[in-house]
Amino acid sequence: MKQFFASLLVLVLADASPCPGRPCFSADSDVEFIACSFCAQWSEKWQPFAPAGSICTTTPAAHKCIQPSTAQIAETLLTYGEVNAGMYWSNNTAAMMSMQHLVQHMPRRDAMALFNAEGSDAFLMFIFEHMRYALLSRGSGYARSIPDDIFLDYVLPYSFLNEKRDVEFRWRPRFEQVFSDLVSNSSNTTEAMRRIADALPDVAIAGVLELSSMLVPGRTVRWKSETSPMHMSPEQVVLHSGSCTGTAITLAAAARSVGIPARIAGCSQSVQGDDHHWVEFYDDSYDGPFQNHFVWHTKEGTSAGNRGGPWDSPSGPMNGCLKYLVPHNSLNTMWASSWSSSVYMPLQWTVGQNAALHRNMSFVGGVNLCGDYCSAWGCGSNQTDKWSQAECF
Repeated sequence: MKQFFASLLVLVLADASPCPGRPCFSADSDVEFIACSFCAQWSEKWQPFAPAGSICTTTPAAHKCIQPSTAQIAETLLTYGEVNAGMYWSNNTAAMMSMQHLVQHMPRRDAMALFNAEGSDAFLMFIFEHMRYALLSRGSGYARSIPDDIFLDYVLPYSFLNEKRDVEFRWRPRFEQVFSDLVSNSSNTTEAMRRIADALPDVAIAGVLELSSMLVPGRTVRWKSETSPMHMSPEQVVLHSGSCTGTAITLAAAARSVGIPARIAGCSQSVQGDDHHWVEFYDDSYDGPFQNHFVWHTKEGTSAGNRGGPWDSPSGPMNGCLKYLVPHNSLNTMWASSWSSSVYMPLQWTVGQNAALHRNMSFVGGVNLCGDYCSAWGCGSNQTDKWSQAECF
């Protein structure tokens, strides 16, 4: 927490910005904010590792900033990792593509952690680890044919919504160690996903804990209603239990750890004060239930005591979202998360008095799927309405 407020203070102050008289927080876009945050540490940290030439300079007369592109920032971070941490890559092109994609669409809260005032590299090492495991997962048989754009948005990213970032828990290597052998001979992502969903409720992913000199297993993923948004990250769910959103994120994290593209789908409000989320995963070897995105398939989150609902058909809670869907309503509709989307995905806990702050600092990109879900399974009280996407949103 101390580091967060120190970062906040440095970025808010006008003299922390490379732009004369303009603080980073006044940036018009996330990309500008990231560039400004990067340049705020320019002289003391990044300059020796940057591409040839000065990429963080100002022109005082015009009061404009000559700021780096996301490609220049990504190249600097990769070079810094090589020199300071021995982080080398077997495929530099893939590493560059991955780092640039993460940086370009990074929420501001994460940029604050990456370019922090105290100079800690913890978040950068966190990103490097996610990149390394994500790129290694592309060696799996079912993962080799996944298109780059799908990989970049739904395998590579370290987050799903605006959950806590598990910097120290390291969920990707934990899940990869447990599931990689289990899914290694899967013929497609659906077969791999079924194996993960079947096994996850019995996995004590937190390892072992010591009690009075006796080793005891860690907890398995347990279901507990009404725990979102307090417990949504894999670490929080493993240690404290989780409801639909948390268990969906945990299942999606397990999927990404072995190269399965996964995202969080659902409605941000079914009835007042209630929402529901599940997992969509990618498999282009057969058609899913949706006309306009047939490569995506559905599965509820899974946990001990609640192993989830059906595959590629609506569960009871999914039908609840569909029954109360309202056209042209950003809360009572269907969404799927997307790392690079510029469309804001509202969440029930981010639309109150701090809505503007959430949208600005912890932006979650989304794809509106109202028409696809209505066309497949019907909307309205009797689920007989088959609204198109144009009619929906």
